Amino acid sequence: MHKGRYTMLYKYNSKVNFLRHILWISVVLLYNCFLKTSIYGQSIDTLSIKSDSTKRDFNSIIDYGATDSLLYDVENSLVHLYGKAHLHYENIDLNAGYIAINLKTKFIRAKGRTDSAGNWVEIPLLKDGEDEYNSDSMEYNGQLQKGRVYGLKLKEDGTIVHLNKVLRTADGNFVGNGGKITTCEAEHPHFYFNASKIKVMPNNKVIFGAANLVIEDVPTPLAVPFGIAPIKKGRRNGIIFPGYGYNQFNKSYMIQNLGYYRGLGPYADMTLTTDLYLIGDFKVGLQTRMVKRYKYSGGLNLSSSYFNIAQLEKTKPGFKKTLDFKIIADYRWDPKLHPGHNLGGSLNFQTAGFNRLNEKNIFNANNNLIISSFSYSTSFLKRKLNFTSSLNHNQNLATRTFNLTLPSINLSASSLQPFKGKNSSGSKWYEQIRMSYQGDISNQLSTYDSLIFGKNGLDELKKIQTGVRHNIPINANMKIFGGLVNISPYLNYNESWFFRDLQLNWNTAEKKVDTIINQGFWRSSKYNTGLNLTTNIYGTFKKSPFKKISALRHTISPTINFNYQPKYNASLLGYTGVYVDSSSVKREYQRKLSPLGNASGNGESGSIGLSIANNLQAKKIQTDSTGKQLKDQKVNLINQFLFSTSYNFLADSLKLSPLSVGFNTVLIKTININAGGSWSFYKLINNKEINSFYYSSNLLNPLRFTNANISLNAQINPELFKSKKPRIQNQNGYYNFDIPWSFGANLNTNFSPNLQRTLSFTVNASLNITPEWAATVNGGFDFKNKEITQSSISIKRSLHCWVISFDWIPNGISKGWYFTLRPSANMLQDLKLSKRQNANPGMYLN
Repeated sequence: MHKGRYTMLYKYNSKVNFLRHILWISVVLLYNCFLKTSIYGQSIDTLSIKSDSTKRDFNSIIDYGATDSLLYDVENSLVHLYGKAHLHYENIDLNAGYIAINLKTKFIRAKGRTDSAGNWVEIPLLKDGEDEYNSDSMEYNGQLQKGRVYGLKLKEDGTIVHLNKVLRTADGNFVGNGGKITTCEAEHPHFYFNASKIKVMPNNKVIFGAANLVIEDVPTPLAVPFGIAPIKKGRRNGIIFPGYGYNQFNKSYMIQNLGYYRGLGPYADMTLTTDLYLIGDFKVGLQTRMVKRYKYSGGLNLSSSYFNIAQLEKTKPGFKKTLDFKIIADYRWDPKLHPGHNLGGSLNFQTAGFNRLNEKNIFNANNNLIISSFSYSTSFLKRKLNFTSSLNHNQNLATRTFNLTLPSINLSASSLQPFKGKNSSGSKWYEQIRMSYQGDISNQLSTYDSLIFGKNGLDELKKIQTGVRHNIPINANMKIFGGLVNISPYLNYNESWFFRDLQLNWNTAEKKVDTIINQGFWRSSKYNTGLNLTTNIYGTFKKSPFKKISALRHTISPTINFNYQPKYNASLLGYTGVYVDSSSVKREYQRKLSPLGNASGNGESGSIGLSIANNLQAKKIQTDSTGKQLKDQKVNLINQFLFSTSYNFLADSLKLSPLSVGFNTVLIKTININAGGSWSFYKLINNKEINSFYYSSNLLNPLRFTNANISLNAQINPELFKSKKPRIQNQNGYYNFDIPWSFGANLNTNFSPNLQRTLSFTVNASLNITPEWAATVNGGFDFKNKEITQSSISIKRSLHCWVISFDWIPNGISKGWYFTLRPSANMLQDLKLSKRQNANPGMYLN
């Protein structure tokens, strides 16, 4: 490594400095005479002259070096640097294959070098402060701070400018007679604007004259008389230039996304946009974002549109315009802001027509479910007491239902053992008793969006129902008979508070039901108790009929449970009411209103339940490549095979519940099989069960089949094949299972004796064919209705600096296709070419 350092000195104002300079030149000349006026393979750390800088116009140090060789031409005051040469001068850093420095005139020349294959390498790279430039060669006058550059490549904030020959002025700007402006990073860009008279103002903008778009070296008719491309680093305030489009719903052309951007301090910004239609319709939007590292992040998006929904002229009868809006807000604390406290979520409210009229994404336009959730949670007393408060909202744009919970509060205490001593092992039965607490407060409103967003929206909010519920479960887990049987007694106490009492009375004169709601405070309490008995029975078969199975184990887990809930008179306690309608029929209804459940409960009950769970495991023999037997692997042949029923001994009839059967297993690690069925013990007459056993008339078939279902689900991806040798080959050898792909299929069927059978098949697949090609497919078939369910096909192709995407929905309400060609760079999104055709006239087309 060869280094040098030289201090440029001009206008000597003292004899001392002059003598020092003469002395330095003499020493260098004497040294150079022995090396025949050149220095190769020598190391020079520092050559400098120090003087009083206040008496000079310029005092800047040049640091330089090279890896191959360094040559001094003292007679001409030149330094030649070869091989990964570098130079630092003031705020300029230059790297190149070759650099020549004139120490007298401060003139610098740099260019690349050729390697053994004749390719150009180590082309000049100039760093001027935060700016960075590549070029084939360059010349720079340090005294005048001007330069000439050949084959310059500038890159600023996604914009890349190629210039063949350019002058660098003293103010740091570049001026050239022609060049290319693009966002493509390839050496030979795939597309560019072929412009004339370019002026580049680093960290500001590029100004150019007449230019036309060139794609793959083919000039296109798209041309502009002049242009300005911003290349300022970081945020910048200014106008957002619009694009154009066409909306199929109101049959109007428009100017879209015309707007203004402004930064709001160091942590926030704001974007204001609008769509303007030729027929007078419009949409406006305001979006803000705020982010402070390790503190918080959030944003607010407000959008509103005013559309002629009847698609009629103002003079026509039925003309009507509708105001639709969308509000999206999100805010989250960073986990480091307040450890142990979590605050965050998102809110989403909108009218039913907003997506249909304004959404440009074909899939979002058909999203009918809108969900909001915002919560705060923390814990106290060493995390034994937990507190959560949340706001939740869901809105179905198809049915217009609107459900709001504002707020919901939950306070829970973790399980504790009140009778366990501090230093006790907890082995005594009473020390196993556990209890916990959970309290819920809920304020809920169920209405329609047309009402809540209408002129009487505040009246709808007055209909919010409030409820409070307390739940104290007490349970224990003990073993009896030497640990063979596990017994778990329990007691659940529930108390609810109500604040509204409903009274219904039949109005004979007007033949309608009069409703009276009384405000107040009422409480109800109820409890249930019981116990569970369970054990495990094992059966092992060590002589397996299968060669790769060394043993089978069958596990039977029977469970008997007893449950009792006492009886109380709901009518006498005021929990239920009765009115007589016009047909003299008594109608019973719930009087106490709460979003957390009824006060009356389910009445008295006492039942004994029985369930038998089965599990079948196998020990699979494993061997290595030499045939040596390894440790057996346990695998589940049947995950669960369950039978369950119960007997309510306090019911007046139909005491036996249906016999339920459930089955689950997994085949070859990917096919999940779920099956279930139900059989009743009682007869069915006129579609109503009667209190007569089915076996009394059918001894060979004692149970009546009611329903069954089977589901097969398979999901395949490369993870399943990582431990196996690939068997599929292509022209280049083995198939590459690392290519990202997945395939899923699902078969569902439900059937019952009344022929209400359904059978459907769905598939989903995704494949990255190459790093540039990607495809996804979703679809299915309904065998009952003999029709294809709503399906979609999406294909994307990356063209380095362009992206092509094609989405096709062949059927359903969203039937249609969408094609777009756009640059990859965000700053050139307005150059996109898009086309859409949709069967729904309310969908968007641009």
